[in-house]
Amino acid sequence: MRITDLADFVPLMRYNIEQNQAAIDEKHGHCVAEELCWGSVKMSHDKADLILLADCIYYEQACA
Repeated sequence: MRITDLADFVPLMRYNIEQNQAAIDEKHGHCVAEELCWGSVKMSHDKADLILLADCIYYEQACA
């Protein structure tokens, strides 16, 4: 499983992964937190089984 957000939030996501590692291992095996700024890279979803967006907004200045 891969979770993404802007760079400012990656440390918090990694902390949450560490705090919930036992539950993640039971259900998913692993989880990785990475930076992603929509539109800044070419994204490929051809290997994804599921893409879930939550609290998704377009805010161009966030990636400036």
